[in-house]
Amino acid sequence: MGDGPQYIISTWAIDDPDKLDKLDTNQSSREKDGATIRLPSLINACPLQLWEVYLAATILLMQPHSSIIFAHVKALCEHNDQNYLCEAVLKEHLNAGTVVDDTQDVNMYTFLDEYFHRKFQITFPKTSMHTYIEEALDDARCG
Repeated sequence: MGDGPQYIISTWAIDDPDKLDKLDTNQSSREKDGATIRLPSLINACPLQLWEVYLAATILLMQPHSSIIFAHVKALCEHNDQNYLCEAVLKEHLNAGTVVDDTQDVNMYTFLDEYFHRKFQITFPKTSMHTYIEEALDDARCG
């Protein structure tokens, strides 16, 4: 009773959870060179790539500390209903200064580009990660 208001995370019902693609831990959506990532899009529908999970976690980590972001992450961690998907990254998360700032020598994008190259041996076309965040993650159907 004294817990205060409960945070409700946005969810979407799933007809059959068994028909959802499983997480692609091999990052198999790649260009012919075998290293460059083919970004998910309407043209390139592919299973969720492992690097996308890292990207979403990074965006959440870059948020200013608040009770709302804490409640959002807690709700994500506690979500376990396989009949519903939840919205991991909200539109307002994409507006945080550290997420949108790509002018510094070392920013979120240059860091992740280097990190993904070292960890997964994958590369991204120039500015594609920033474009992906602006377009795909900002689409309510992709959050």
